[in-house]
Amino acid sequence: MMTKSKDIIENFEPTALEDLSSLKSLVKLLKRHDTKFVLQKEKLNSLLERIQPVYKILEIEGKRVFSYKNLYFDTDEFLFYQQHHNRKLNRHKLRCRQYVDSELNYWEVKFKNNKRKTLKDRFKQESLVTEMTQEIKNTTRAALSKRAGINLDLIKPKLWVMFSRITFSSNILKERITVDTDIMYRNISGHEKTLEGIVVAEVKQADFSLCSPFIRAAKEEGIYPKTFSKYCTGIALLEKPSKVGRFKRRIMNLEKLSGGY
Repeated sequence: MMTKSKDIIENFEPTALEDLSSLKSLVKLLKRHDTKFVLQKEKLNSLLERIQPVYKILEIEGKRVFSYKNLYFDTDEFLFYQQHHNRKLNRHKLRCRQYVDSELNYWEVKFKNNKRKTLKDRFKQESLVTEMTQEIKNTTRAALSKRAGINLDLIKPKLWVMFSRITFSSNILKERITVDTDIMYRNISGHEKTLEGIVVAEVKQADFSLCSPFIRAAKEEGIYPKTFSKYCTGIALLEKPSKVGRFKRRIMNLEKLSGGY
């Protein structure tokens, strides 16, 4: 996070985790509509300044920027990547997420339904899940039971995704905003790629609304919604799968925004 950005986020009124966890705030938004934006880091400051009057920022023990570590799972043929690439609706992703600062770990089963709404089941874990144990298979199978027939014996860890995140909650709507920077990928072979100078922001709403102050502010800055998957982008960059056509323009756009990797 750039120095000026750090100064700007200090101007936001804070909100505590317990406030975000209230039913009224719908912070968990496990069933939600997502709108994503990909922008250059240099544009982040003016965007944050625009939204400061109408959003609060998550603060925990004096911290406002938090480290995340995700480990995504897939088959050797990258089934979940292929589903996304082929625009399949009713698709899945499996991952373990670690909130590094609090050392909390969750196994997550994400589902994008045919109404383009994201549903997420999450299960607290004692440690970061790095393999498909029988317990994790049973937990996942129960979450998937009404959605898909996936052979969990073929699922393996495939990609690490690490980033820094700041989280905002709206004073007006039932929505929250996440802003991710310093995105870094590492595959199981140890190869790495960092999205230099790239910010991924996401508006998470219970019910989709263009009245979001963040969406309006982004438009005023010349920033428009884009489809973006951290997982699929990382796989496309590091694994060079047979199918990258749909993501080729996205990779070219990231290279343009970052000035090249």
